[in-house]
Amino acid sequence: MTTTKPSSKAIIALGVAALAVTALSVGLSAPAFAEDGRDGARQMERGMQFRAGERFARADTDGSRTLSLEEFQAPMSERYSAADANADGEITIDEIVAAGAERAEERLQARAERMVERLDADEDGVLSLEEIEMASAERFERMDRNDDGELSPREIRRGMRGERGDLGDQGRE
Repeated sequence: MTTTKPSSKAIIALGVAALAVTALSVGLSAPAFAEDGRDGARQMERGMQFRAGERFARADTDGSRTLSLEEFQAPMSERYSAADANADGEITIDEIVAAGAERAEERLQARAERMVERLDADEDGVLSLEEIEMASAERFERMDRNDDGELSPREIRRGMRGERGDLGDQGRE
């Protein structure tokens, strides 16, 4: 049997996934890891809490608002089975990497579809440089809070955080 050495990216990805599962299983949330006062940490915390709540609701199959061991392990078992490409009951490093790449590609595909749907002004199914520049100019205008035609570091931070209705790349029509 031949094995391949995992890349450092794969090892890091597995470590992050293990940390996330551990954090969720012991009831920790992003605040336990985030430094106070960091804009990015607060934004990440909100996103993590939303996704964790969404995952919890899906896992709570009996609606008890608690998770049994079986409910807690079910999603992991499903991912394990999906990763076991040859169905031998064991997953190799290559199978883990392939499963991770497939999930990443699916997420990227969905993100690209949302981007084209949101920015495709002439609805031809593709993005032109003009459409990208138009969207960028609209975002610039929203972020330019004092309407001076320039963005200060503070305006950029506020725009990235979603102040004044700007949700960055999310939820814009």
